[in-house]
Amino acid sequence: MIFGLEKIPQGRLKYDPRFRKHAVVFNRTFDYIVKNLNYTEKLVQHFQALGKKHVMFQGRGFLPQYWDTFAECMTQTAIEWEGGQRCRETMIAWRILVAFIIKQMRQGFDEEKQNRRKFPSIIPPPPPSSSTTTTTIPTSNFSSVKQTISSSSSTICPFW
Repeated sequence: MIFGLEKIPQGRLKYDPRFRKHAVVFNRTFDYIVKNLNYTEKLVQHFQALGKKHVMFQGRGFLPQYWDTFAECMTQTAIEWEGGQRCRETMIAWRILVAFIIKQMRQGFDEEKQNRRKFPSIIPPPPPSSSTTTTTIPTSNFSSVKQTISSSSSTICPFW
């Protein structure tokens, strides 16, 4: 669940402006991934920066363990997109991509936490909890995602 939205009934969630804003950010993130599949370093920087931003959400309900839940949800969603069919190549690529995202976000998150411990006086305080919260989660295997995506035929793996 996105932080601060826990009390909203699931049927009303899609109408909440905070949820809608998060959905837009999420979609833009995946558009960014697709456009930059050949630029791994850009993606590393993007997701590490996103992980750093999540440090300020800790006091408002975010726990780093949520990234594991995110990975499970994304894999399950990919299965649902394929109508319950499990295209092996798609699932492998999807898992590698999600693992890459989470690894980079965790690295940025951990680095930012260390920096805040080392230099607490120069780190600005987090914004008040009433503000809108947005969250968007192995680099050596990332090239196999690109290869799988480019070599997968839409007749074999309709997901791509």
